[in-house]
Amino acid sequence: MNRNVTIVITLLLIALIVILYMLFKRPDEDEIIVADGCAITPPKDAKVNREIALKAAADLSKLAKLPATGEAQVTAKNTAERTFQLIPDADVACHMLLQTINCLSQKPSNEATVQSLVDYLKDGDKCGPHPSPKNVYQLRIQGQPTVTTSDNFELDLGYVEAGKELTVPLTLIARLPGDPQLKITHAEQPMMVKWQAGSETIVANEQTPGVLVLSLPAQQPDTEVRSEVRVSPASNKSLPTMTLTVHLHTLLAVQTVEKSSGNKPSGRGQDFSGVYSFCADAPTSGNYIHVSNRFWLTGDRECGAWSNCDRTVDPAGKQVCMQFTLQGHDECLGPFANCAATRDSEGHIQATFRLVPSTPALRAVA
Repeated sequence: MNRNVTIVITLLLIALIVILYMLFKRPDEDEIIVADGCAITPPKDAKVNREIALKAAADLSKLAKLPATGEAQVTAKNTAERTFQLIPDADVACHMLLQTINCLSQKPSNEATVQSLVDYLKDGDKCGPHPSPKNVYQLRIQGQPTVTTSDNFELDLGYVEAGKELTVPLTLIARLPGDPQLKITHAEQPMMVKWQAGSETIVANEQTPGVLVLSLPAQQPDTEVRSEVRVSPASNKSLPTMTLTVHLHTLLAVQTVEKSSGNKPSGRGQDFSGVYSFCADAPTSGNYIHVSNRFWLTGDRECGAWSNCDRTVDPAGKQVCMQFTLQGHDECLGPFANCAATRDSEGHIQATFRLVPSTPALRAVA
């Protein structure tokens, strides 16, 4: 036989052996991948026949491919029953079924199958009481990058302008089994809440986040508002509700502060007094910034007439100060003068400050 032919036949035999080995070798994987990296596997320390457990996992993984029909629900129930039959250890069977529910819940199309498995486990309490999932909601203030995860949130809007309607849109994602419809179930007055989509219920998941729009009608100055908003799954009462507490305080958009120096004496005769200085400060409640001012003298002198007046504004816009000096009356120093060589004047400053609304802050509440 030709040597080249012998080599080719040998290589073909080796390839055939490799293929047969791959087809009939015992699987040594410890998990079955359903989709997107989500796995079904028995606990690593479980004392079960792993080959049988992996067979049950493979059967469970097939539920991800079922069409959304009534037959699929029956198949899901039958597969769950068979899992308990194959795996005598109920804890291991429950572990794998709960993994299956978690994997299938990642796609809305599996909602009916997931509900069928959940109902099967609840019937007779096969796996014992299961706590409701926690921290399944994500909120983000639109215009801000930070995402906050919790079931209970607090939104502090800080100081806002009185007499002005306020609107705050929040992006919402709910990581709930089966992607249920969400409904606004409570909105405490005076806060008003709606879905941006305009519908009564929405699905809010990674692919299609929902937008919750908070609206507050114009309020009187110095009004404290604390309102609670709740969003719940429309059909499944066992799933957690999202609670959002909104807090704010209204202040005037513009405030004017007036300050006076009190009476200050001039220098004697032609002499000037020392420099007098006093300041008008921005209101302490809220972030007020200087926008304008005016200053003047009353009493004996006026600014620019036998006096020097000036003002300085703090670089941060939180304070405006007036400085002035006063010249006395040298005509009153003669031996026959019948007047005071030193006389009083008073400085005044009027500063206007505008409110800079607070940056909304969202945080998770334990």
